Amino acid sequence: MTLVLGARCADGVVIVGDRKITATVGTVLGYEIKLGGIFRNITFGYAGAVHIYKVFERYVAGDFIICRDLPDKYTSENILQKIASTMSALLEARSNQSFDLTVLVGRQFPNNGKSDLHIVDFRGKVYPIVDCKTIGKGGSYANPVIEHKWNRDMSMKEFANLSYCLIKYIENRNLEQSVGGEPWVRYQKDDEDLDTEPTYDEIEEFQESAKVFKI
Repeated sequence: MTLVLGARCADGVVIVGDRKITATVGTVLGYEIKLGGIFRNITFGYAGAVHIYKVFERYVAGDFIICRDLPDKYTSENILQKIASTMSALLEARSNQSFDLTVLVGRQFPNNGKSDLHIVDFRGKVYPIVDCKTIGKGGSYANPVIEHKWNRDMSMKEFANLSYCLIKYIENRNLEQSVGGEPWVRYQKDDEDLDTEPTYDEIEEFQESAKVFKI
């Protein structure tokens, strides 16, 4: 499992994820970034089984290549429906047996557009997020804190700092064995052309905040 946090903040969308990869029995398999994207202006964060996500990612990437010269090519506008269709196809391939995968999708719209955030579950259901949301097993520990501290005027940096602290807090106290590693952050600022990472100075601020963070 994992912990990925996302929010539609005052200045854009931010997604933060841990990096710990564990087996079903809790064995640590390694650490890797759980945020990424195949498309320009689209960021994925996922919670669930790594091997299922890899199948999902390859399916979407392959379909993107097949459709890139067709009228039905992938765009920022239709990406959610196409991801939903991919989830439905995976579910059908598994004879309608549920599987462990939830994808957080952040979309960035350049040229005076506001970034937005959605969740797509394994059934292909799409849910818009207008405030903040967590996915993954670590959410049971993070949600009460997020709900208490969240406000609509919060900036991306402020939410990233809070999310960073929560991931490290859960890891350091071993509250959830599947959460850990150095958190990874992606900003999708409104009106901007590309997503960005925190600066080195911002990461240092987050690290110092985590040292004194209390729930």
